Amino acid sequence: MQQFTDCPYENWRYEGKHPAMVIFYFWDGRVRQLGYEPDGTVYDNFWWPAPDRLKPGDAAWWMVDFTHGSDPTFQHHADPRKKPNPRNA
Repeated sequence: MQQFTDCPYENWRYEGKHPAMVIFYFWDGRVRQLGYEPDGTVYDNFWWPAPDRLKPGDAAWWMVDFTHGSDPTFQHHADPRKKPNPRNA
């Protein structure tokens, strides 16, 4: 969730209101982004193109909080930021 826009001159509009953006990261690297007006109206709704998907090593990779979502305790998925142990492969 991103409270303010990427443009600092717009941020005053979102102060104390609906977040400007919600980005959903999926286990396979797909990313869906929704942009909102301060009143909560959706103005943008799209999937990131394949080349822009989240990949290990990307700067955003380390900022995603994987503890929230469909598998917060990693019961069905390994923590994607941890390298697999070749001994267990």
